[in-house]
Amino acid sequence: MLDLSPSPSVLALRKTSDHEVCVSQSVLNVRDSGDTTREYARVLVTCVETITPTGASIEVRYRSMGKLTQVNGSGSFVGSVNRVMGIASISASEAHNRGFIEVTPAALQGRKVGTYLMSRVVQFLHRFPDAIVNPILLSEHQASGENHPRRNRLYEQIGLEFDYYDSNQQSGRSRPIAACNLRIVTSWKSNIREVQVEEHMKEQDAAVASLRYERDNLQQRVDRLEAEVVAHRRSPILWGLRTFLDKNLHLLLPVGLILAGVWALYDRFGGSAG
Repeated sequence: MLDLSPSPSVLALRKTSDHEVCVSQSVLNVRDSGDTTREYARVLVTCVETITPTGASIEVRYRSMGKLTQVNGSGSFVGSVNRVMGIASISASEAHNRGFIEVTPAALQGRKVGTYLMSRVVQFLHRFPDAIVNPILLSEHQASGENHPRRNRLYEQIGLEFDYYDSNQQSGRSRPIAACNLRIVTSWKSNIREVQVEEHMKEQDAAVASLRYERDNLQQRVDRLEAEVVAHRRSPILWGLRTFLDKNLHLLLPVGLILAGVWALYDRFGGSAG
């Protein structure tokens, strides 16, 4: 199994003899497609995994925030397993149902957020390797324009093969596949940085400390300028002389040394001649 490290922070883990619930969180730093050094959005991901003797489910909830208002939004990806019937779904909370996957808001699409969320679902389904994935039904109404090939690629990259009903591949049905044959895709790492909540909080604390240090330095500069203004108003001539000396001391010092040297020579030889 591929490593998706760093592993998300586990917030809660509850186990009984026949029931297990695990809640974990991570933070995604989504980069700008045009400038990969700049953050485009920050996404908080909360993953809830539930396993019982007869079934299992995963819900990957996300909430995105960014400088652009159109980036702000929320949604979820789900998956489920019916352990009795041996079937699974990668798009519905009930294994015998068929769902449809869409990344919202639209401003997040095309930035590998969907690839990351799908990888979490597929990784969970790998825990039930013999379950047969319920067919995905594609409809021409589910996507349009650039979203249409992106939708198909999201499914095909995890190993699903489709029998398309039209030449444009807008509608179709996936072929049967065992959960163990689904691929965990990690291409999202080229555009997304995943960090644990604790690490994210440490980074935020460090950023705040840096900003405070910068603020204090700026405040000291402001205080010095205000003191200069007060000194100028009280004694403009003295302030001007001091300012002149401060700015030109590096020039006046060599001149002073030369003059001192000339005076010493004059005093020695001129005084001897007298």
